[in-house]
Amino acid sequence: MSSFSSLFHAAVRALGKHHPAPVHDACRTAQGTICPLCTASEIPYDVEVRLKEQALKEWWLSAMPGVPLAPLILSPQPRQYRTVSKRKTFRRGRRLMLGLIDPDADSGDHAVEVLRCAIEPASHAALYEAVDRWLGKPVAGPLLESLQYVIVKGDDRERMVILNVRSIDAGVVRASNALSKALTADDQTVRGIFLYEDASDGRYYMGTTASGTPGKLQRLFGSATLSHVTAGKRFVYPVQSFTQVNQSMLDPMVERLGGLLHLPVAGTLYDLYCGYGLFGISFAGRAKRVIGADIAPAAIEAAAKIATHLKISNTRFTRSDLNEASLAALMQRAEPPDVVILDPPRSGTAPGVIEIVASRRCHRVAHLFCNIEVMPAEAKRWKDAGYRLVEAVPMDMFPGTGTIEIAGVFIPD
Repeated sequence: MSSFSSLFHAAVRALGKHHPAPVHDACRTAQGTICPLCTASEIPYDVEVRLKEQALKEWWLSAMPGVPLAPLILSPQPRQYRTVSKRKTFRRGRRLMLGLIDPDADSGDHAVEVLRCAIEPASHAALYEAVDRWLGKPVAGPLLESLQYVIVKGDDRERMVILNVRSIDAGVVRASNALSKALTADDQTVRGIFLYEDASDGRYYMGTTASGTPGKLQRLFGSATLSHVTAGKRFVYPVQSFTQVNQSMLDPMVERLGGLLHLPVAGTLYDLYCGYGLFGISFAGRAKRVIGADIAPAAIEAAAKIATHLKISNTRFTRSDLNEASLAALMQRAEPPDVVILDPPRSGTAPGVIEIVASRRCHRVAHLFCNIEVMPAEAKRWKDAGYRLVEAVPMDMFPGTGTIEIAGVFIPD
């Protein structure tokens, strides 16, 4: 079975001869060429949507035959939407450059030296350009040997810069403080600058330490939180927390999930992989109680603070790894009136997670897949555990790319 991504990109390539000129001038490399890493410069959004719907229909008929598929929910902001972006460091002789990994290259060391990107705000590009210039100064020396990624989080209202380094020592801190002062002097909307230490191999940003725990975060300047308003509620969350990269999709996503779960309900809403409580807090007024769980301590602490600030008293957020044993304890009192939201990482759920949730026979489960390609295997686990997929809603969470997010609704047989 072909992947959704391969079907979509094949459709883009087939259309290429009809759109020889770039439709968006924002995607540029240091060499003046069009950046090849997304489709935003190749086709306008209405064409992209048509090709995605075409690829999705073909993929769905093969992967999930017989299951109703709702129309694709379009992104209100299909370009310059990303509130999280990154640049990896690459060596070019003595020079350290910022770029992105070329997924089609044989070696992970091959970089695309991106200057501007159509799916990132222009303010992100300006920050990367400022960092790149500063890295050429002598004062940057101690940082050059340790820097793996530069990450920007936020929008034009407020942005944070995170320097992902191999180690934090006095020289790295001294050089990073100098960079911090340079960036904040030029841009008053940069609200915080941080060092993040991890010992991963550098292919993924903000990785883990050798023991598998999150790396050390050290604040150099400013605030440690970002914020957004969704479902009429203000969410203030720590800079290291996971958040959706396309915040323009949050209101449509929350609204649709409420309908898929048939809210309000008289039972408990279990918000699994809850992060800082986006779904649980949004739906707290439409369930008897909310129980959220996530492995990230900073996110759980933020969820509790948000609920307290909003005077929401029927929520409980617990720090927990989500596996078979922990879920068995967390959901020991779950029963058929209850509903569940699962929003796991791209790799999917751990062994036993689906099976434990299914054993509680909850009324409805909304399972979010930010990586559509894992959906068939996860859906089979639900089927084997006595649940069936009755509806699915695709959402264009990542315009300009060959992936979408999809919400599947599972109910007991």
